[in-house]
Amino acid sequence: MTGANDDPQLALTVAAVWRQARASCPHPDLLASWLHGGVDGGARRFVDFHLGESCCPTCNAVVDDLRARDARAVRPADDDARARCLHSTLAAVRSARR
Repeated sequence: MTGANDDPQLALTVAAVWRQARASCPHPDLLASWLHGGVDGGARRFVDFHLGESCCPTCNAVVDDLRARDARAVRPADDDARARCLHSTLAAVRSARR
């Protein structure tokens, strides 16, 4: 008699079924809150476990996307500060020439 363990393609694990159904995946809003430090206690431990120990590829991709979005959101402020600094430097140099 053969069992499911004889054929790796037929072997089902609870982890595989849960990953496929995304039964334990936190909502992206919760992942965003977690990323920004807004999740505490058991919820934080669960998200840490889900991303780190369970290595959920879907949720890790969501977190990567959120990080990339945050990085893009920071750049305009940096560019604006750089432009203001350049403008004030040019104004100072021009006024020093007079």
